[in-house]
Amino acid sequence: MLKPVLPLSVCAINQRELLTCWKEIAAFFGKGIRTVQRWEKMGMPVHRPCQDRSVIFADPEELKGWHCRELTLPKAENASSYPLASIGPGLALRVAICFASLSPW
Repeated sequence: MLKPVLPLSVCAINQRELLTCWKEIAAFFGKGIRTVQRWEKMGMPVHRPCQDRSVIFADPEELKGWHCRELTLPKAENASSYPLASIGPGLALRVAICFASLSPW
């Protein structure tokens, strides 16, 4: 079986373990394969070293950094830039209760 030839920038990652398929990336996050494939469209750092779109790899350190920047909730000091932060806790709670009452469960 032939091993894929990776570009020099990949070899310079200090021989860290790379995730080499969607299944490994999904397991890394504890999510499903389709979820992490959607995240790629949102900018998750997945590399495709060849013209063949089926060959991928990802560096776990890059994934951790991206996850912390893009998928975590806003910090308290940045919360004022979000619409519900300006309406106050009482109204936000009433809105949440209203939406919960619409649930079919």
